[in-house]
Amino acid sequence: MKLNRKTLRKMILKEIKLMTETQKSVGLPHKYSNMELVKHTMNFIQEMSAKHGKEIPYGSPDYEKGEFLLTIVHNATQKAVQHSTHRRGNLHAVMSGDISYEEYEASLGHETSPEETEFMRQEQGDLKMVRNALANLLGLDWKYSGGGRREALAQRMRELDPTGARQRSSRFVPSDDPELRRNMPEYQPGGRFYDPDDPIHN
Repeated sequence: MKLNRKTLRKMILKEIKLMTETQKSVGLPHKYSNMELVKHTMNFIQEMSAKHGKEIPYGSPDYEKGEFLLTIVHNATQKAVQHSTHRRGNLHAVMSGDISYEEYEASLGHETSPEETEFMRQEQGDLKMVRNALANLLGLDWKYSGGGRREALAQRMRELDPTGARQRSSRFVPSDDPELRRNMPEYQPGGRFYDPDDPIHN
């Protein structure tokens, strides 16, 4: 497909529409702050915990809604801390009369202060907290934790293959090995790839 300005604009508009629909599906407005997202996620967690207990059943409409929300929260967590260390602006455009001095001032970048950085880090911490709590409710906490089940899987891989040769092979997939699947939550009851006939459950 040839990419021109019109095609690119259509693609961007389609993505924006999809994102807006996803936001609406989880009860978020078009625009919201990080702290509004934190509050919304906490309310969702409380509501789902009261309804389902410790874990939302996989495949249910609530699970799908939770997954959408988890993606939004994770993306917000990654973008929460943004630094700007230099100022930009096109002074030449002012001199040539292409833009006004006010437009030039508005185009200048903003240098992030230590106080702003600290505030962003606090917001990021709150976002991480609700992200991990929601992931836990969906049985997806292993995706965002540095230890726990992921470490158990890594340890089992080291035990089964001390040389690391299998892990370095481009064809090696951990889920192909029953011994490794035993430590993968996706293959346990309630996981998305759970199969009662899998030998790991015998």
